[in-house]
Amino acid sequence: MIKKLKASVENNTDRSANSNTSTNGNNFINLKKNENTTAIRKIRNFITGKSNGTHKKDNNKEETIDQVTIVEGGNNCEKNMTMLETNKILSDLDQRTINNNNNNNNNNNNNNNNNNNNSNTTSSNINDEQIIFIEETVEEGEVNSTINAPNNTGQDEGEDVITFPDGGLRAWLVVLGVFIGLFPSWGLYFTAGIIQTYISENQLKNESTSTISWIFSIFNFFVLSSSVFSGLYFDLNGHLKPCIVGSILFVVGLLGTANCTKVWHFIICFSIIVGIGSGVLVSPVLGIVCHYFDKKRAIATAVAINGGSVGGVVFPIMLENLFTSLGFPWSIRILAFIGLGCYAVCLLTIRERPEFKQQAEIKECGASVIETKKSLLQTFKFYCRESFDYKALVTDYKFIFCTLGTALAELSTGLTLTYLSSYCIAAGFSQADSFLIITVLNVLSIFGGYFFSILADNYFGRLNVMITIVFLMPFLNLIMWLPFGYKSLKLMYVFSALYGFSYGSLLSLAPTICSQITKVEEFGRKYSTMYCVVGFFFLFGIPIAGAIIGKGSLDAYDHFVIFVSVMLFCAAGFFTLCKGFSLVHYHFPQTSKRHVMLKTFTKKF
Repeated sequence: MIKKLKASVENNTDRSANSNTSTNGNNFINLKKNENTTAIRKIRNFITGKSNGTHKKDNNKEETIDQVTIVEGGNNCEKNMTMLETNKILSDLDQRTINNNNNNNNNNNNNNNNNNNNSNTTSSNINDEQIIFIEETVEEGEVNSTINAPNNTGQDEGEDVITFPDGGLRAWLVVLGVFIGLFPSWGLYFTAGIIQTYISENQLKNESTSTISWIFSIFNFFVLSSSVFSGLYFDLNGHLKPCIVGSILFVVGLLGTANCTKVWHFIICFSIIVGIGSGVLVSPVLGIVCHYFDKKRAIATAVAINGGSVGGVVFPIMLENLFTSLGFPWSIRILAFIGLGCYAVCLLTIRERPEFKQQAEIKECGASVIETKKSLLQTFKFYCRESFDYKALVTDYKFIFCTLGTALAELSTGLTLTYLSSYCIAAGFSQADSFLIITVLNVLSIFGGYFFSILADNYFGRLNVMITIVFLMPFLNLIMWLPFGYKSLKLMYVFSALYGFSYGSLLSLAPTICSQITKVEEFGRKYSTMYCVVGFFFLFGIPIAGAIIGKGSLDAYDHFVIFVSVMLFCAAGFFTLCKGFSLVHYHFPQTSKRHVMLKTFTKKF
């Protein structure tokens, strides 16, 4: 089913006199992607009534028309709309309307005079208003106005679709660069449990588990949430500056971590500086992958993200040997030098496509466009206001449920990675075995990411695969880990392999699902908003888990396993709701509701 979107602008008096007629073809305006991306995005918001202005519906048997009145002027639009969207739609639509009306002036004047004489409802100030008419149609054979299935690119139907290379030397070179860039960033994130186990037995052996857990809680928070600082900047200005800043913070923070001996030392150097450095890099580098891939986006993202999984395989083995031979300080310094080399290669190989690069401008509301140079204070206020997509977390239900599902799934798996090593120690296994179990989990996550990405792109759909895997993962916890984990080392290796294979799908599919339900050029902002929420879940989730574990008895770990399993079940439910709100249009006929719901939850998406 293809949903077509038409937009036309004409005088309100024309529509008032002949409200039952269809949109006049002479007044039809083609809103093309390369001409006015923001206008189409704003019109899409108009359909759901999320914009400023008078919004009313007129439903009949043949079509659904959404009418939105825009009153010209700067005050109203600045209050409730973002600056970029407000200025772009008002200036571009007004200008094209003026040109279009001038071309048809002679024909319209006679009609307008007749309509004004016959209409009793038109007020004296009606010339100061325009109405944008949205006409939605579907191909024959489908239920009208029931299914609104966005395509994988996040483009609106009716736009000129930007083509994606979906391969080629340039595209795969970008993927390689992202792979290398995520190797130290997320490799360290996946290895945090190893570092926590080591410092809890050495530098911080006199501190409680809950106290030490705050170090890694804050670290995970900044790794996941600090992308909010770079997401919007990447959308507007590109990847270079945030990647350079993130690289410097990562290296400097690790060099400081090498000399830490107290809890507050680790919080400053490791949790805050290294965490922010890692997080600032993630949104720009993953956003670039979306610029080059559409049909193969899940596979390309899996290849790129598996750079972090490879780091999660290499770093535990490397640190196990380095801790013994060189000690903690030089082991961490070697990590810093590896990160410096990887980031240098990453910056040389990645490049965003200019088609998706928006320009940050300050414009006046109204028909005329005035570009001004922003001061530092204006720039700071702009990014504080626009970096986090508050509105999407209130009004965009599919994004809300995607965020909640991702937050719970990431928290559950992150807690498992953090405490699985210490669980093995509590169960009586050696430290070497606990390190190898984490390594096995990370190795299998690489293969799982590829496998499930192929299934998602080619056969079942990304959300369908995500829902299935996230629903099945807690059964591994409850059937294998909970009753038998402490009894058999071999079973723990099998569990870590199966869990890691499943976990790989979450790593690769979460970013692609976010890009699927949003615009490519908005991915940086939406992705960073989503993972900022995930970061807050981690900030409080790890201390809660530490409190559950307490002194580390096996009974306490059993409660922990149940805790992370329940979160996965809830995540599966939220992803299911995300799919439902992504596919079902709110205004479907009551007689076809059952048919619509059935199609929604069986559709490849």
